[in-house]
Amino acid sequence: MEQHNSDYADRRDAFAKGGALQFALREVRGLLRRPGFWIVLAAAIAILVVSGPSDTLTRFNAAERTAYWATIAFPTFVTGQFATVLLVRLIRPLIGARIPSIALGALLAALPITAEVWLVNFVFPDSTPTSAADLVGLYGMCLVITLAIATIYDVSSPKAAETVPSPALAEDNGNRFLKRIPARLGTELVSLQAQDHYLEVTTTRGHDLILMRLSDAEAELAGYPGMRVHRSWWVARAGVDGIETAGDRMTIRLSSGAVAPVSRANRTRVKSWMSG
Repeated sequence: MEQHNSDYADRRDAFAKGGALQFALREVRGLLRRPGFWIVLAAAIAILVVSGPSDTLTRFNAAERTAYWATIAFPTFVTGQFATVLLVRLIRPLIGARIPSIALGALLAALPITAEVWLVNFVFPDSTPTSAADLVGLYGMCLVITLAIATIYDVSSPKAAETVPSPALAEDNGNRFLKRIPARLGTELVSLQAQDHYLEVTTTRGHDLILMRLSDAEAELAGYPGMRVHRSWWVARAGVDGIETAGDRMTIRLSSGAVAPVSRANRTRVKSWMSG
């Protein structure tokens, strides 16, 4: 129970420092840079303009329908992507199971999208829902959108298992891994923390996310002074400020200000490592 509380506190602190928010923003920026996104968006708008759902075929001419659906499609998809990624990332550590996390994240993400569509409808005559039933129906439509976005994102996101680096050589002294991180971070590692498919790499100069499994990073850092202390943490020897124990719990204070939990199975090794 204490270990679960420790993991939750660590993830909550990471979010407070902007980890989850930065991750969601990074995903949206990556989406906007993909030509495929703009092609799919244009195709979706074209289909909506031609088919004219929600009576737009009879109420608007072609130019008005194009403006209407473009105004709705772009912001709702971007908001849906951002909100879904952010919420699922926050909910997943609390629930654990993938499908319930996606479902709950989509339920919550549909709320801002519903508000966006409702506001856009003010600009176009005879489009604004006027009753509670209309709003419920609008929310249902937006929920379908967020569920689709969440499912597509989960299925298409690069999985950590897809990252298969070359075997690390001891004489590399971590150089293979260090080449993967942004040059601005330097080479003085403090810690690595697993976050879904990514690693949060912290050095004496700052931190950033890279797509990689912690086990693969650990292998590439075979010659670098550090060790895996928890299923989601690797720490550099030079980044350790001290060890703290409280009852049955052991943690490592890092020079970055973070606190890394030590798993029960690694406590003896960590004590020996620190005293060596």
